[in-house]
Amino acid sequence: MIPMRDGKHLSAWLYFPPGKGPWPAVFEQRYADIRGTGSRKAAAKFAEGGFVIALVNYRGAGLSEGQWRGYRALAWGELKDGYDICEWLATQPWSTGKIGTYGGSQAGYAQNFLAITQPPHLVAQYMTDTGLSLYQEGYRIGGVTRPERFKAMGKIARDPADNVAWLEETFRHPHYDAYWRDEDCSLHFPKMNVPAFTIGSWYDFMCQGSVMSFIGRQHQAGPNSRGQQQLLIGPWLHGGYPKSNKIAEMTYPTNAFFDVYAHMTTWFNHHLKGTNNGVMQDPAVRYYVMGATGETNAPGNIWRTAQDWPPHATPQSFFLNENGRLSTATPTAAKSATSYISDPFHPMSIPGTGFPGAKDARPFETQAEVRTFTTEPLAEPVEWTGLVKVELWASSTARDTDFLVRVSDVYPDGRSMLLMDYPRRARYREGFDHEKLLKPGEPAKLAFDVGWTSIIFNQGHRIRVTIASTGAPLYEPNPQTGGPQTIEFPKDAKVATNTIHHSQLFASRIIAPTPSADAPGVRAVLRALGAGRAAEVAAQLKLIADPQLRERVQKELPALQAALAFRSQAQAVDAAAQEAGGLTAWAASAPGWLTDLAGSEVLAPFRTLVSVNLYNGNNPLKGKGGLNLAVNDEWLSRVAGLTTLTNLDVANCDVRGPGLKHIGTLKNLERLNFTLTPLTDPHLKHLGGLTKLRIFSFASAKCTGEGFAHLGALQAVENLNFHYTPVNDAGLKEIARLQHLERLEIVHTHFTDAGAPNLSKLTSLRRLQIGSQDATGAAVASLVPLRNLRELDLSDKQASPEGAKWAGLIPSLRVLRISGGAIKDEGVKHLASLPNLETLLIPGAQITDAGLDSLAQLKTLRLLDLKGNKVSDAAVAKLQTALPNLTVVR
Repeated sequence: MIPMRDGKHLSAWLYFPPGKGPWPAVFEQRYADIRGTGSRKAAAKFAEGGFVIALVNYRGAGLSEGQWRGYRALAWGELKDGYDICEWLATQPWSTGKIGTYGGSQAGYAQNFLAITQPPHLVAQYMTDTGLSLYQEGYRIGGVTRPERFKAMGKIARDPADNVAWLEETFRHPHYDAYWRDEDCSLHFPKMNVPAFTIGSWYDFMCQGSVMSFIGRQHQAGPNSRGQQQLLIGPWLHGGYPKSNKIAEMTYPTNAFFDVYAHMTTWFNHHLKGTNNGVMQDPAVRYYVMGATGETNAPGNIWRTAQDWPPHATPQSFFLNENGRLSTATPTAAKSATSYISDPFHPMSIPGTGFPGAKDARPFETQAEVRTFTTEPLAEPVEWTGLVKVELWASSTARDTDFLVRVSDVYPDGRSMLLMDYPRRARYREGFDHEKLLKPGEPAKLAFDVGWTSIIFNQGHRIRVTIASTGAPLYEPNPQTGGPQTIEFPKDAKVATNTIHHSQLFASRIIAPTPSADAPGVRAVLRALGAGRAAEVAAQLKLIADPQLRERVQKELPALQAALAFRSQAQAVDAAAQEAGGLTAWAASAPGWLTDLAGSEVLAPFRTLVSVNLYNGNNPLKGKGGLNLAVNDEWLSRVAGLTTLTNLDVANCDVRGPGLKHIGTLKNLERLNFTLTPLTDPHLKHLGGLTKLRIFSFASAKCTGEGFAHLGALQAVENLNFHYTPVNDAGLKEIARLQHLERLEIVHTHFTDAGAPNLSKLTSLRRLQIGSQDATGAAVASLVPLRNLRELDLSDKQASPEGAKWAGLIPSLRVLRISGGAIKDEGVKHLASLPNLETLLIPGAQITDAGLDSLAQLKTLRLLDLKGNKVSDAAVAKLQTALPNLTVVR
């Protein structure tokens, strides 16, 4: 059982690898009772790869304690179960402290929730068929209730009353309101900050969630997440390890098979063990282009790669026409429509509870109140890759109804193999956060996404769009009264006549993503730009036929031109850095979609230098005092104005100050390291314009902090290191102006008790390492107001009984380290009042058995480091009896 912050315990099965640890750990959260699942055998096999695998039941499910609350205990409210599981695993004596997560479907949701809470020890994730919004991908789709999801989720809790309470609560919120926004991970991408591998499946309701999870994390998330995501999409159904090439009624070539556990092991070997296996050199996106099966030489059924998703596509409209025709020709009839009856008492049938894709859809299509629109046999193959959309003009005799849209590939033998299926409730046609009922008989436009795909319809095949308004039991029928949603199906439900319009004025259509024919034209534009032929750029741009593509390319040209302008300087800096023993990194300046369309070779001249790292502990050019004398203030003139740089590391270099005027021109810097340099304060004034700087280090430099008087604008700084520096009271006052600072290291410094109150202004601090030779334990009193402080290290004279007394008054602390061995029984007794402390590290402390006894009050304590202490074995055993979840390191 794993303890949570509120005292409840979650049921967990742990599987250990052979041999001796420590090992990294990987865990999965799930609502299915672990005792009755097949996951245990797979977890045991997974553990053989050198990981501790933990399967953990949600609270209130299986043997886990607490009340089942849906996914709310996983999120970012008062309970953060995923966070607590992660940190508990990280602090076990067998753990390396590197934690990963895995799982699909609901366990994928759990991973997105977890990433947002930012556990310190979470390193990487692996998600399959996941989602982001429980409203739009879980319990409802397109505003339409999925009964089987509510039935499944309503059987999870051990206490039936919890299930009923949860069901009633969700039905009180039929719209996308604050209740659902509270569980919408897509609103929190900037808080996600770890690499993730995401698998999506073309034949899956949740493919939308998998794709959008990748896109959001890749482009909007934190710095450790952006550009570190990978996406794999194949011709699969929801779930399943491994991903088979045999899907429902279709058998794809064996290249569609994917061994999830084998790849997952490779992924975690790299991220959790540091194995250099090249997994991060794989393309950002790999997707399977489906083709006809069972047909010799049919196009498709191949894997493609891309730098981003989706690849650029040209939208092509397929219009619904009279007599059930689907055509690229725009309707010309003044009036044209197709009607059918929608009877919620006798709904059309879609058997099963999961997505019915990769099956022959004719049993549904031939039902009485279903309408199909089909193309003529294709004269040549047609590819769709990307997001398929629909614009449906419809009317009804009811005030509310549903419209179900399906797309299928019709084989020459008549089979109609379903590709995608998506419903939309008419009242939510303008958004899920509010309703707008229909005016009976008046056409209304419903525009929505049908789904993602990549398929080549073979020559001789036909493309079919199917429209209906019911499909039970997969979708709960709409009562069509326009009234509020109820748990019990209303007795006053109404039969309606629904009409699909396909006239010149009301042209209903499917909008398909087709490959762009303009790739050669785009390449011509870029080659002309790279060669500096401005007139040719303008002329070639006009030749791009697709207006949307032309506009997208034109918007990228200024940035590409700017990258080109830096190229000569960047190449010179790169050469000089490598000559000085440093490392450099380059990045594409073009977005992934443009790279995929034009090719990386064409875009090579536009790559930009983003990182220069001149610190190397084994640098052969090290001179007096261990400094790299080849890099000094004059050397830094090379980087002046090179605004493509986001990282500059001049640690251990002979940088004293005058060169900072050149660094001050690097307006996009995010990381800057002056560790082990002879830098002093006066020249820091040149850095006042680096407003994007997040990580800043002066460890073992000569700065007192007083130079920060000129750096008040650096409000993006979240991590600052002044380890082993002469920081004084005046310097601490200036540092305290950085209101968004989350991590601060000021160990072995020289501020006094008089300057310590400045620390109380840093209200965003989550981790602090503090130590001064010139202050006393009383300085720790200034930390008591810091309600966000989770982790505290006390060193120097603050590692004292008085320091411990004040630390005991910081209730938010989860981790406390006190070094130096000065802590005694009295100090330990003060710490016993911390209500949330999970880890206490006091090596060398001078405590007795009596002092150890006082820690029995710390009901949340999970790890205690007593190395070098002389307490008795009996006292330790007594403490562990009082705290059965405690691990003691001696």
